[in-house]
Amino acid sequence: AARMASELVPDYDGVLIGAIGTRDSTDAILRVVTKASCVILAGGSSERYGAPKQLLDYHGTPFIRKVAQTALDAGLDPVTVVVGAVVEPIRGALDGLPVTIVENPEWAAGQSTSLRAGVTALPERTGSAIFMLSDQPQVRPELLRRLVDRHQTTLAPVVAPFVGEQRA
Repeated sequence: AARMASELVPDYDGVLIGAIGTRDSTDAILRVVTKASCVILAGGSSERYGAPKQLLDYHGTPFIRKVAQTALDAGLDPVTVVVGAVVEPIRGALDGLPVTIVENPEWAAGQSTSLRAGVTALPERTGSAIFMLSDQPQVRPELLRRLVDRHQTTLAPVVAPFVGEQRA
């Protein structure tokens, strides 16, 4: 059912997977499959670090490209990258990837302005969004898929992973 639902999502706002007349004679919605997207926040100037962290090398690949590729490998669509302090070098690092680049002219006012720019750029029929930072190249597609799955089965308004005993 989940596979069929994912094939229908591009044509519908969402697909419900449910059970009618289960053993305990209650009807249940088991999952709500919607389009899951990704917003990558890459607008900062990395002042404390002294160089654009978005472009640091991670096993031969710039951080930002690795993060964007991870989101794409997880099946997130669209992948939106919000830039601000550094634009053209990030655009170059993402060359050839099917991502949308959004420029945030208010990046110096804080990360919330990049969040707003990213959310505003999402298509109207987006059911959920994963927010990533450009300096998270160690995140794996499996984690992103698990977050999407958790949201679709719980409909929790916010889903976040734990690392040890702390939210990540």
